[in-house]
Amino acid sequence: MLSQPSFSYLSQIIVFSTHVRSLGVFKAEGRELKRGIHKVRSLDAYGGTNINEALLSGIADIHDHSGDQQYRQLVFLTDGKPTVNEKNTDVIRRNVREANVNSYPIFALAFGPDAELKFLRQICADNTGVARRITNRSTAADQIQEFFNEVSQPLLSNVTVSFPEGQVNESTLVTL
Repeated sequence: MLSQPSFSYLSQIIVFSTHVRSLGVFKAEGRELKRGIHKVRSLDAYGGTNINEALLSGIADIHDHSGDQQYRQLVFLTDGKPTVNEKNTDVIRRNVREANVNSYPIFALAFGPDAELKFLRQICADNTGVARRITNRSTAADQIQEFFNEVSQPLLSNVTVSFPEGQVNESTLVTL
């Protein structure tokens, strides 16, 4: 999936459990792609789930690694609920909203029954993204591919629509 042409962009891989660390920034081409795939395949699960620090680190790193990309987003994958450091989901949501001053979209992919999908959906909705759970309805690879196809190529970004004053029934307005 990462080697497909539609995924040839810069990606930073941040690993989180008890601690949060970056595996580096990789362009999805040639040697860099192979190096990134090798690092991901060598990962082992350990420790807790430090969701707060992982999201804050990801948002901070988006600011630092803009490169020549016009569109930036955070894609968050987890199999659990916050168990390390900040565990209060309301506080994590507030922290993420306050840190995400440039309104980068946040997307989440939840693996397994322990992932708190409601919380992930709230984080994503707060930040113009969506969350999905990998289920046993089809192969995980197919569902992950479908998710990345959905989020990898935004059709619109930073759209503002203005209507003449008095022409809109305000009770029908919604914020997306």
